[in-house]
Amino acid sequence: MTKQLTFLAMLLMMSISIFTQEVIVEWNFPDDSADSVADGGIATNLDKIITTRGGTSALDYKNGATTKAAQATGWDNGSEQKCWQISLSTEVYGSLKLSSKITSGGNDPGPRDFRVDYKIGNDGVWTEVPNSDFQTANDWETGILENLALPEECSNRPLVMLRWIMTSDTSTAGILVEPGGKLKIDDIVISGTDISSVSKDEFATVRIYPNPFTDFISFGNLGEITSCRIFNMNGQLVHNVVITESQQLDLRNLISGLYSMQLSDIDGTFKHGTKLLKR
Repeated sequence: MTKQLTFLAMLLMMSISIFTQEVIVEWNFPDDSADSVADGGIATNLDKIITTRGGTSALDYKNGATTKAAQATGWDNGSEQKCWQISLSTEVYGSLKLSSKITSGGNDPGPRDFRVDYKIGNDGVWTEVPNSDFQTANDWETGILENLALPEECSNRPLVMLRWIMTSDTSTAGILVEPGGKLKIDDIVISGTDISSVSKDEFATVRIYPNPFTDFISFGNLGEITSCRIFNMNGQLVHNVVITESQQLDLRNLISGLYSMQLSDIDGTFKHGTKLLKR
């Protein structure tokens, strides 16, 4: 019983540390200093800016969801062209989430229909983020994205670009967007889980490779370790197997994401724990 309780306590502590989300970059446009530069996040992202693409007006800063928000006009004839755009570094971060708020309406209705795309590096190809289609309205409740999961391809990259792009020329009034149509964006937050200790074993003798991985992992210098358990971000057991140094562990059935691996000896005594990242 004591051995089991110790194992569960270790698992709980590791799960808390492994799966805690941290703000990587954010824009909340404070009343006294609203501009295009990021307002928070990790050091490498504090010089990142938000812009528009496709030929809108210059940014202005008006009343937002809480403080101010970034605003632009000139969204007419912008379907699949005009967008809000940011860039950021996601190095040593995985399990990325995006939150944002966009409003469009009032006396100068702006575009209604949007989706989010991502691109890896300057030479990448814009790709749709799954489940990212949304509509805006003349409020701060309709056009909300809350903890939208970004594809694992975005994890641990020196440069990731995101854009909120128009998908039609229809305004929130149900007519074509006019040149004076306004659009505001606010409370942009990209968060992730620190995976910097992936591949750094607690015991130097144990080898788990490759990590991050795609389909298979291998082991080296296991010593007395004979069993492997893998848990997902919700603490659920998703893989439980006896292991040897001569085998490859087939993990093709796991979805992309971050996992916790627990290694034990033949008696079930916990020997080693580490993070795994599946691309």
